[in-house]
Amino acid sequence: MFSRMCTFYEFLTIIAGGVLSLTLIFLPFLIAGHGKLLAYFSMQHHFLEHYSANLGERLYTVQIVLAKISFLYPALLLWFKDKAVFWDDMRGRILTLWFLCSVLAAIMSGHAYDHYSSLFIIPAMAMCAILQKNGRLPSFWLMTPLYIYSAIYMITTTIDNVNNIKSIKRENPLAVSQIVGKRKVLNIRSDNSLYYLANLETFDPFLFIDHIDVYFGTQADEHYMQDLRQKPDFVLMPYQSCTANDINHIEDNICAWIKDNYHMVYKAYNHKHPLRVTSRYYQLYEINNK
Repeated sequence: MFSRMCTFYEFLTIIAGGVLSLTLIFLPFLIAGHGKLLAYFSMQHHFLEHYSANLGERLYTVQIVLAKISFLYPALLLWFKDKAVFWDDMRGRILTLWFLCSVLAAIMSGHAYDHYSSLFIIPAMAMCAILQKNGRLPSFWLMTPLYIYSAIYMITTTIDNVNNIKSIKRENPLAVSQIVGKRKVLNIRSDNSLYYLANLETFDPFLFIDHIDVYFGTQADEHYMQDLRQKPDFVLMPYQSCTANDINHIEDNICAWIKDNYHMVYKAYNHKHPLRVTSRYYQLYEINNK
């Protein structure tokens, strides 16, 4: 049975490739030493325990995944109809396993994020390309839903990219980089993109907008307070934080600490619509004289 799936040489190649890839991914932790790799896996395990979705979210995720797969049904039926296509050669087996495992992973995540869908959309498109090359892709009309979905997705993505460019201009990462320099910045529920654009160094190991809330749950505000008591030089918060328009619901004790110990040095927002709040707008605070 094993020989039908792959030769011994192919099996060794797959294992070697997997080991090499994992080594490269975790190399920074191995270089850092001092139990950093073990600490990373421990934190990941704890995070994923709290990241799990409720039943309603899981059912919604299943619906979204099945809806996106429905555009591929004609091609998938032809792909899995012929064993010579989906299993008899290594390329077909890899694409088949990639697609099936990715669908399962997307469903098990319990979160219907678009980037999770790319896990199975990419191998599915490769499968369509192989069917097209072999002259076996379904007729144009059967594939029309996929073409329409792809066109809509490209249009909406292009619009998002244009809006993203506008947001970057408003964020003014160059000015922030000049203000902060090499000092660390504590992020409190603000978008993490500014850290990449301005080459900022995070004060807390958790950088993404909601990861501290996921990891610490109801104790998230206390974790932020522990960070603030260490007096980071800068704090990054969402635009309109600690005001009546605060959509992130920053806790009162955090707002009071910021008010007493920090002053605002920069804020990014839409000057034409100052009350408009998005995840990309922010307020940067610097600590008062230490």
